[in-house]
Amino acid sequence: MCPSRNRGDRIEDHVSEPTMQRTNVARTWIHGNARTREGMSKGRLKEERRFWNRKWMRMVQRKANGGVGPTEGRSDLQSLVLYEVFVRNYSEEGTFEKLGEDLKRIKDMGVDVLWLMPHYPIGEEERKGSLGSPYSIMEYKTCEESLGTLEDFRRLADKVHDQGMRLMIDIVFNHTSQDSAFVKEHPEWFKRDIFDRPKSPWEDVADFNYEHAAQWDALIDVLKFWASQGVDGFRCDVASMVPLDFWQKARREVDREGDMIWLAESVDAAFLTALRRADQTSLCDAELLQAFDLTYDYDLWNLWCSVVAGIEPVHRYLEMLQFQEVYLPARAVKMRFVENHDQTRIMARAHTKDQAIAWTAFTAFNKGALLIHAGQEEGMQKATELFEKDPIPWDSCPYQGILSKLARMKKTKEITEGQFILLSDAPLLLATWIAPPVHEPSPSGRLQLPRPGGGLLGLFNVGVYGEVPASIDVPLEDGDYTNIIADTMAEELTTFQVTEGKVSVPIRTAVVLRFEGDLTSVTPLYSNLSDFKAARAVF
Repeated sequence: MCPSRNRGDRIEDHVSEPTMQRTNVARTWIHGNARTREGMSKGRLKEERRFWNRKWMRMVQRKANGGVGPTEGRSDLQSLVLYEVFVRNYSEEGTFEKLGEDLKRIKDMGVDVLWLMPHYPIGEEERKGSLGSPYSIMEYKTCEESLGTLEDFRRLADKVHDQGMRLMIDIVFNHTSQDSAFVKEHPEWFKRDIFDRPKSPWEDVADFNYEHAAQWDALIDVLKFWASQGVDGFRCDVASMVPLDFWQKARREVDREGDMIWLAESVDAAFLTALRRADQTSLCDAELLQAFDLTYDYDLWNLWCSVVAGIEPVHRYLEMLQFQEVYLPARAVKMRFVENHDQTRIMARAHTKDQAIAWTAFTAFNKGALLIHAGQEEGMQKATELFEKDPIPWDSCPYQGILSKLARMKKTKEITEGQFILLSDAPLLLATWIAPPVHEPSPSGRLQLPRPGGGLLGLFNVGVYGEVPASIDVPLEDGDYTNIIADTMAEELTTFQVTEGKVSVPIRTAVVLRFEGDLTSVTPLYSNLSDFKAARAVF
């Protein structure tokens, strides 16, 4: 080891049709007697008031009892830091107990949620490799023997909570192993091919068909079981391939057991297209967000990989990031990452270590939750081995410092309360977080006057060829600015000087400068995807 929301109903459901027709009309105060004439009785208003009072009191009671707060409307999701662990290969021992010994280090990095990849017994039939895929599950309500007992799992959950973190587990409800208890006891719950064999895109598993209410109940019971064992959230494998109605029902029932975090592994555009052409269940992000709190960033993943490789320009990725704000729900939360157990390590994907650090820093700076993949601290290049024993070669963790800085950055007021704006793609990628205005009393004391609340300006050298401009134009007043992600152990500069609107110190990786007041100018990155005037000119 290295050293040390239940989602609300749509607003339309609570608003009468005449009121909906007036939504674009200026609001005016209506006397209480007039409300009755408009179909808005005092009794209904009182009932609505009682409903929200009860909802508020339930939240207060949960917090008083030590709960972490309701998922609905939670602002902490945007600044969440998750840490992914494959217990088998996290250490030589590969046990819950050994992982528990490293929890303080993980917490000190700024991690909020510890995500365990599947910890269940693995099927024998059609097993991949000598140990099998953790996503080929034989039994859902117990633990893989080599990792530890169920009691060991509960002890780990307690230790995670003692560190002030939440525990998330992997849930695999698209399929089981071909020799699972469910396959043996309920063969009718599974898809079959023309030869009446279990059917799936993956050869070692059998896919559920979701045609039986008893199957739904059995799987929801699995979720309730793990909630009772101290689990605080679920990362749901290939959630796009499971019916939305099931996820919504599961969420309603399981959230009664406590406030959970629900993360969906949404799929990339190519996979989604293939599923739809095959007439298979294929939920996009917007659909999944009707039941989940967070989704993967796979909708732009293939494009991002092309940008890192130098095949596509940075600008194309950034304009699609802007477009995400349009095609996803208003409060959608993406889990951002540069690597995970299914993908190439960033140190192997990027052309240089500097480029890898720059993209990692921008990913953390970007809007959304952040995933750190165990081993990223070591700068590993080898991908996660799922089918064999292959422990992480822990040593000095040279990148733990920058990852810790980035995780702590996610908790700054500028990011938790501010507005994210992309500014430029070249010569460096520039983006900013603008903090909300600060209100101060007027000289007379009668008014609260707003003044700019400051913010963060990020500069990221994500280029493929390692070019380092001698200076870079920045929208800041002349003066000295603190780099809040400087790694002092690596002897990085902590203060940057702006002179005549320029930073004249070469930036090889990434810098995040905190500023007071306002930027000298804020011109969002131009994209013809959102320039409707340009579109009209063309057509």
